[in-house]
Amino acid sequence: MKFAAAFAALAVCIAQPAAATDFKPLGVWAARIDRIENPPQDRLVHVYVTLRNISDKPLVQTERVALLMEDSLGVTVESGQGLQPIAGYPKLFDSPPPMTPPGGEIAAKYVFDRNKDAKVVAIMVEESREHMATFTF
Repeated sequence: MKFAAAFAALAVCIAQPAAATDFKPLGVWAARIDRIENPPQDRLVHVYVTLRNISDKPLVQTERVALLMEDSLGVTVESGQGLQPIAGYPKLFDSPPPMTPPGGEIAAKYVFDRNKDAKVVAIMVEESREHMATFTF
C-alpha cells in the first residue's frame, strides 16, 4: 500500500511529454517554462517549469537545477528548490523523491520573493552552474 501511494504521488508530478521545440537544452536536462503566476494576495512569484531528462540515466527529482529570476528593476534572485507543481502554498516533493527516466519529464514549481510593482523580465534555468538557458518575457 505504501508503494501505491508513492507511485500515485509520482504520477501527479510527472508531466505529459511536450513538443521537443519547446525545450532549451542544458546538460542532462532540457527545460521549458510553462507559466508564471503573480497572485495579487501572495508576496511570491510562482514559476512552473518542465524538465526533460536528456541523459541516459535516471535523475532524481530536479537534481542540480536552479532558477534565477530577473525583474524590471534589474534585481536577480535565485531559487534552488524544486517544488510540487501545484497552485498555492509551496509544497515539497514527497519521499521518496520522484525519479525521471531517460526521455521522461518532470514538472516542478520554483518560488521567488517579488519586488512590489516589478515585473518578471527573464527566467534563467541553470544546471550545476555549468549550463544555462534564458527565457525572456
